[in-house]
Amino acid sequence: MNNSEHEQRQRLKPIVAMVQEQKFEQAVSLLKEYLLEFPQNEVALGMLASTYQQLGMSGDARDNFRKILSFNEENALARFQLGMTYFQEKNWSQALAEWQSLIESGTEYASLFYGAMCHLNMGDQESAVKYFKMSAKLMPKSHPLYGSLQDIASKLNFSLS
Repeated sequence: MNNSEHEQRQRLKPIVAMVQEQKFEQAVSLLKEYLLEFPQNEVALGMLASTYQQLGMSGDARDNFRKILSFNEENALARFQLGMTYFQEKNWSQALAEWQSLIESGTEYASLFYGAMCHLNMGDQESAVKYFKMSAKLMPKSHPLYGSLQDIASKLNFSLS
């Protein structure tokens, strides 16, 4: 790690603490200042996007997740979170579109789970079950979503194995 990276991390620490304390409005202001100096810092952009998401400012959140993806289209977390902004608005087809590459990879259990939820909400139970089963194979049984997955399997009458 070079000095610039170390400095960037050190300067982010108090902002991270602010976000953890749910002081979102103050964090937004500091993150914007930080990003004037380090405009391509993916961590800071992700924090800003997530903070906007917490504040219910989906458009601003999406803009920042997209900015991250313009620098690094392989950033799975930014892609997942971008899809979540649509999922939270019940825009199932747009959430699926954002998650398509993650779902196709077959390695992202959260994308598979929420993608399945989108299919279920759009009335495509067959695709939903397929993706729930794929998610179950990858998701740790200790994950908070696993209980929901078991409940869904029971209600829809399918086995997770």
